[in-house]
Amino acid sequence: MVDSPRPAKSPDAAARQLACEVFVLGFPLILMDAVRRAHPLASSRFRRLPPGSHELLPGLFDDDPDCLHSCAVMDLGLGPAALHLPNTHGRYLSVTLIDAAGEPFASLGSRTDSHLINDAVVAGPHWHGEVRPGMKAFRSPSDMVWAVSRILARSAADHAIVEGLAARQFLSPALGPADEADAAPTKLDMLELTAIRQVAGTEPHLLLFRMHQLIARAPRAAQERLDVAIRGRLSMIQTQFEASPQSEEAMARGFADGWKAIQAARTAQIAPPSRDWTSLDAGPAALTPTSRAALVLQRLGAPVREDVLTLRCNADESGRPLTGEEQYRIRFAADGLPPAQSAWRLTAHGRQASVSCGVIGDHSPLVVGENNALELLIQRDPPARPLSPNWLRAPPGPFELKLRLYGPTAEALAGSWRMVAVERLGSRGDGRPEAPGRRPLRSRSRRGGDLNSSGNWRTSA
Repeated sequence: MVDSPRPAKSPDAAARQLACEVFVLGFPLILMDAVRRAHPLASSRFRRLPPGSHELLPGLFDDDPDCLHSCAVMDLGLGPAALHLPNTHGRYLSVTLIDAAGEPFASLGSRTDSHLINDAVVAGPHWHGEVRPGMKAFRSPSDMVWAVSRILARSAADHAIVEGLAARQFLSPALGPADEADAAPTKLDMLELTAIRQVAGTEPHLLLFRMHQLIARAPRAAQERLDVAIRGRLSMIQTQFEASPQSEEAMARGFADGWKAIQAARTAQIAPPSRDWTSLDAGPAALTPTSRAALVLQRLGAPVREDVLTLRCNADESGRPLTGEEQYRIRFAADGLPPAQSAWRLTAHGRQASVSCGVIGDHSPLVVGENNALELLIQRDPPARPLSPNWLRAPPGPFELKLRLYGPTAEALAGSWRMVAVERLGSRGDGRPEAPGRRPLRSRSRRGGDLNSSGNWRTSA
C-alpha cells in the first residue's frame, strides 16, 4: 500500500490508505518508542528480557540459547550517559547500542576489550564537551538509545554467575560520579513488554499526536527520509478528515493494514531452501518503506556482525530442505573449524519460534576422528554412545541450522572462509563417522574460556 498507493474511492477509504502509509513509514520510530516506554523512567539498571521476547524482538531469536539478554534505555537529552560493565572473566560479552530508528550504531564488549571493568560514555547528537581521559566515547545519532547486552554462559552451572554479572551492568550520568550501590543485585528484574505488544493496536489519535515528536527525536538520516513523506500525509489527514468515529475506525483499519503489510514483507524475506550458508544481515537489495519496516522488526535486538556473525542454512548439499525425519552430517577438516575468537555455536531451529532448539559448539565435549577431522551428526534420535558428544538434536519437521561466530575473525567477515555443506545421510546413515580414532576436540577459540559443557538456557531466545 505504501509502495504503490492507489487513488481512494471514498473518504473512509482515503483515510484508511493514508493511515496505512503513515503507520508503515513511521513504524521503526513507533516500535522504538514502544521499547522506550517499556523501560522504567530514569532507571539506571539493566532489565532481563523475559521468555517469549523473540516474538516481539525477533533479533533475539537468532541468538544462542545459552545467551542471557538484558537491556536498558539511555535518555541523552539531559547529557551523556556512562555505561559501566563488569569484568566477565573471559566470558563473551557484547553490548549493542541502537538508535531511535531501530538501527545499531555502535557496540562494545569482548571484541573491543571493553569488558574488563571498563566504562564507556554515550553522548547525544547535540552535546558538546569532553569526557574523562581514558574513557571510550560514542556519539549517538539520537537522544534515545537502547542498549542490548549479551553474556554467553559457559555451562548450565554458569548461569547463576552470568546473571549476577549482568545485574552489575548499570548507567550513570557521565559528568557525575558513578554511584553504584554497595550491594549490587545478584538477580535482574524482568522487563515488562506490554508497551511493545500494543504497537499494532495503537489508537489513531494517540499515534498521530506522537508522530511529530517521534520525527523530531529521530536520527537525522531518518528525519530527512521521513519528514516530508509523513508530515505531508499527517497534514492531509488533519485537513481533509474531521474527527469522527467513522474516520477513527477507518484509520484504525489502516494501521491494521500497515501491520499486515509489514508482517507479509517479513515473511517474504525468509530465505528459500538453499544449501549455501548465508549471513542473516543480508537484507533486500532495494528497500521500500514496507521492506525497511520489516527489516527493522526482523533484526530488532540483533548484534552487529562484527560481534556475532550468524550464518544459516536450510537445505542439504543437494538442495533438499532439512527435515527432522532425515539424518545429516557436517564434517570439518582439521584446519577448517569455525573461525571465532571467542566461541562458536551451532543450533537447529524448528519452523516455529516456540520450538526448542538443540545447541552444540566448542563448549561441548566434542571428539575428533582421523586426521583431526570433526564430524557433527544432526538427527532426532541419539547416535551410538561414543558419538553422542557430537550429536545435535534436530527438531521434528522442517528446520534451519544456524552457526554463530562470537567474535568472528577477519576471514569470516570477509567471506574467505566458507562453511561446509550439510551432507544428508538419510536412512542409509547409521550415525557413525568414518574415522575410527577419536579424542577430545581442542577449540580454536582464543578468548572464550573453558567452554566444556552444554546447557539449555531458554529465557529469551
